[in-house]
Parts: sequence; C-alpha cells; structure tokens
Amino acid sequence: MKSVILSFIAVMAFLFSPLSSFAMGEEPTDFYLAQELPFIKNGNEAHASEQNYINDGGIHYYYFQVDDYQKINIQFEATSSATIEIYDEDRNELFSFNIGYTKNLNKTIGLKKGKYFLSVDASTWDNISYQLDLTAMKQGTFEQEPNDTITQANPISLNKKYYGYGRWEYDIYQFELLENQVIGIRLTTPYSASKSVSILDFSGREVTSKYLDDDIWQLQLPAGQYYLKVSSVYEENYYDIEIATRKFKDVPIDFWAVKEINYLSDLTIIKGYAHSMFKPNDSVKRAQAAVMLVRSLGLNTENHPDPKFKDVPKTYWAYKEIATLVDEGIYPKGEYFYPEQPLKRDDMARMLVNAYRLQGQYNGSFKDVPKTHWAYSYIQRLAANGVTTGYSDGTYKPNLSVTRAQFSVFMCRAIDSDYIPSTY
Repeated sequence: MKSVILSFIAVMAFLFSPLSSFAMGEEPTDFYLAQELPFIKNGNEAHASEQNYINDGGIHYYYFQVDDYQKINIQFEATSSATIEIYDEDRNELFSFNIGYTKNLNKTIGLKKGKYFLSVDASTWDNISYQLDLTAMKQGTFEQEPNDTITQANPISLNKKYYGYGRWEYDIYQFELLENQVIGIRLTTPYSASKSVSILDFSGREVTSKYLDDDIWQLQLPAGQYYLKVSSVYEENYYDIEIATRKFKDVPIDFWAVKEINYLSDLTIIKGYAHSMFKPNDSVKRAQAAVMLVRSLGLNTENHPDPKFKDVPKTYWAYKEIATLVDEGIYPKGEYFYPEQPLKRDDMARMLVNAYRLQGQYNGSFKDVPKTHWAYSYIQRLAANGVTTGYSDGTYKPNLSVTRAQFSVFMCRAIDSDYIPSTY
C-alpha cells in the first residue's frame, strides 16, 4: 500500500511540477513574451504540449502556427479554475472557454492558415499548475466564424462534409447549383439534439426548412445560388453537414459512398460505365485502380519504358497507365501484373502510400497484420493518415478484394482530408 501511495505522489508531482519549458527565462505574461507551442507532426496529426505553473492569478500567453485549414483539439487540465482564450494574429479574440469546477477542457475548433495566440488566465488568486495539449488535424473543413448572417456565409462545395460547432446561434453556408437537380442534405451530431436546417434563396428569403433526424433530406431545387442555415443545435454541440448530388443511376443520394464517388467523378478521375452506371459493389480491377491513380496525380503517360509484364502487352487498354505507375515507383516491376484480377486491400495500401507519399507512424495495430506481413508498413502508414480505420473487430482483412465504392472512399481520404471520418 505504501508503494502505491508513493507512486501516486510521484505522478502528481510530475503533472503539477512548477518547472516549465521557460523556467530559465521570462514567463510569457503578455503577448510580446508569448512562448511558442511547436507542433510535432505524426501522420495526419501534429501535437504540441506545455506543462506550467501560474502564481497569484496571473496570465500566460503562447502562440502557434497553423499551416493549413485544420481542426485544433484543445485539452487542458489544471488544479484550479481558469479561462482559455484564442486570438488571431491581430489579437482579436476568437474563442473563450471557461474551465470551472471541472478543472479540465476538451474542445475542438477550426482555424485557417495563420498565426494564433492562446492565453491561460487563472480565474482565482490561487496558484495553479496546468497541462495544455493541442492536436492539429487535417481532418475535414471546420466552419469559419463568424458566419451568422448571409453576408458572412461560408462557401461550401457539393459532395463534401463540413464540420461546425453549435453555440445557440445560426451557422450559414452558401452553395451553388449549376442545374435543376435533386440534392440530399445530411446533418449529424454526436448527441441527441434538435437539428433544423433551412434553405434560403440568394436574397435571403426562406425557400423551405426541415427538422432532421439521422436520415438524409432529399429535395429538388432549380439552378441558382442558395444559403443553408443551420439552427436549433444545442449549445456545445459539434455537428457535420453535407450536401450530396446524384450522378450515377445506381448510386442513390443516400448511398454510403455517394459523395466520394461524385467527387472523383467531378475531377474526371472516374467515368463509370455506359448508361450512367457506376457498379459500386463490383470489385475494382487492378488495371482500373492504376488508371484512377494516374488520373488523380495528373501524370503524363507518354514515353515511359515498357515494364515488361507478360500479361500487359502494349496493346492493352491500360498499358500506358500501368507503365507510368511502375516508372514513377508507385508499383514494383515483376513478371505479372494481373490487370484483370480484383485489387486486394494489401496491394491497395502499397499503391496509395506510394502514390500520395503518405508518412507517419500508427500507434495501433491490426490483429491480422503482423509485423512480418509484406504490407505491414504500408498498412500502418495508411492508418496513420486516417485513410483506413480497419474493421470493428480490430482486423484489416488484407486479402479481401476492394469494391469500386470502397476504393473511391480510400482514394478520397488520401487525396483530400475533408473525407477522413470525423472524430469530433
């Protein structure tokens, strides 16, 4: 029992030690003395942290850089109440979070590229110790406040997911339809909350509105510019919202991969089959995957050396794309390519990691992918970047064939972080 108590004391002493990264210099008690919080990148995330001590109700200031539009998760734990505030480079306050009796905070905000300040304000005259952790995630596009009026509306694209934070206010987005079409609107939150959306025309007049459950709201609108108003979301609730369209007859608006398939179609990475069909549940062939990757990277397919696969003659329809893939180092040379066979999940991992140069270290593991598996490092990097989460039973199923819908989803996540699943 004595050893347990001593271990507990040691842990608490480490967490709330008065030593800090600037103990040898001046404390960051104003904007001019702000201490940098440098991010350390790991795959799709980057982390920064600080452990410090405030005497007699003072304030500490920090600054950090955001390299792109990112979600920033703020976690804070202290021995007493405090207030966390975020400022832009011009020192305009953007967010303020009061940490009361719970003495901890876990919030996620969206910030665009730039420099930001963060202050830790001791709300009492007590001496407090605290631990501050920031995580930057290239995981979707977060709303940019203020967006409470149509003049401040955030422009959004179709077939993409956006993230917001409801705080007893309206969030307004702007979108455009180039033709008369059916759209599907989905708004989800991690909690059971009242969810209402309204469609406004370009003058700001309401066209229609609806309280949403977890189903998708389908409606037809003529071509034009519109506003989407999100309201009645309970305070302190995150949500995500998307507007999907329909491009293929066999990919309905409520299909699980509709926005990814439509996104790749908009980029002409996929073209589907005759009669506006996509065949989303068919296995994607290895040759088809090669063509999609080459198109997504915009690679020149001319004048590449013959990879000399016995099953890929120069007359084969995807010969140039396969030769390009090999010459660019995305796929290795060998005796056979097996272009008409279904692509398996292990080979897909290699293709995506090499094509998009994915880096990072995944902290978890998959039960069916030991370190001795030939694709282990590729699958680990795929997971580190949020491209795959595996199955609910903790497996990756490396030998399973990939459907056309699944490959579209994996590609979108590798190309654009907006398609990585939300973690709020």
